[in-house]
Amino acid sequence: LVIAAAGFGLGAANIANPEHKTCLDIKAMCKDGSDKAGCERQEAKDLKKGANLQMWNCHDKKNQLFELKNGRWHNTLPGLCIDIQ
Repeated sequence: LVIAAAGFGLGAANIANPEHKTCLDIKAMCKDGSDKAGCERQEAKDLKKGANLQMWNCHDKKNQLFELKNGRWHNTLPGLCIDIQ
């Protein structure tokens, strides 16, 4: 994995796998709560605790931006942190 800028306190960045050209992504479900292909997805600001993570094609949306704060990786918009259960 490549973690640019954020790991050095320089701001938010993608956590990426360059070999597969994917980035860590908070999975945005459909606005109706389902997971149908082609649906209108939730905005990053509306994602809630318990949202799943996935590796997804890298893009410039905020559900892929993370920063290191107090030793934990936080998503910049909803303020969610990575927690493995």
